[in-house]
Amino acid sequence: MTCTGYPKKGKATDYVARLYLGRLGKIDNGIVAVVSSGLVDGLTFPLMFEIYKPKERLKLKDSYLSKPQITTQMIREIKAMRFEIDYVLADSLYGKIRVHLFAVYKD
Repeated sequence: MTCTGYPKKGKATDYVARLYLGRLGKIDNGIVAVVSSGLVDGLTFPLMFEIYKPKERLKLKDSYLSKPQITTQMIREIKAMRFEIDYVLADSLYGKIRVHLFAVYKD
């Protein structure tokens, strides 16, 4: 599980906001995706992604989810697809918010 940020100019693209962008190492205008990947026989492949929707950029139909909450939702979806999960590796942000991730394993 990781967050990937992409710099963007302006705000014409949905969910663009001033966010921490790891590839730039600073807060800047951009869009962030929470990405899950799998590992099988030494090969890494993408499973799914979800665009992070900052509170200040939500649309009427949107509901706010933090990045750890998005991650938790993804893990539940991956488990529902019957993928076997042995380990979850995540960015340092998730280490500070263990409750969300560990709650998934109680399901």
